[in-house]
Amino acid sequence: MLRNYLVTALRNLGRNWLYGAISILGLAVAFTAALLIAQYVRNEFSYDRWVPGYQHVYKLTGALTQPGQPTTTTEATQAVLAAQLRAVFPGAQEITRLMEAFPPVRHTPRDTAMDERAIAWADPNFFKVFPLPVLAGNLDTALDQPDTAVITHAMARKYFGRDLPVGDTLQLQAGVPPPPGSPPQPPGTPAP
Repeated sequence: MLRNYLVTALRNLGRNWLYGAISILGLAVAFTAALLIAQYVRNEFSYDRWVPGYQHVYKLTGALTQPGQPTTTTEATQAVLAAQLRAVFPGAQEITRLMEAFPPVRHTPRDTAMDERAIAWADPNFFKVFPLPVLAGNLDTALDQPDTAVITHAMARKYFGRDLPVGDTLQLQAGVPPPPGSPPQPPGTPAP
């Protein structure tokens, strides 16, 4: 029975090949569009679910409107906004900031500095808002001291050649500005 259906379908395709090609191509395009739309919707509803407690974490964005120009949205906000948010929303448990930076990084002075695209300045309470899993160390105190860093497993292997470089040093090339809103440094002090 199935063989008869298959033979009939193939004979119809042979007789009406243009109609069959358009139908099959249209079906393929429809399935592809449906899969892409489903993946987009899935990503929009689940992109932050890897963060523990994501239901209580909010991200602020800023909007800049200039006369005669369309409104530009940005993830950068003013450093003083944290104090203002605390005053307006007393129920906010923690407020933290994260700012991307792309400084040249090296392990030792004799190494060539490489622009690192995966570095960000963070407030000391960053891991109270984002309690991520840790391989070594204590995230509660990891960023309390100036000039400290938390690095990923991949970055540890890239710069140190091993998994647990706790206590080792990464050097940022001089002249890299500190994050906005950080306390001023004495003259002659290298940037963090």
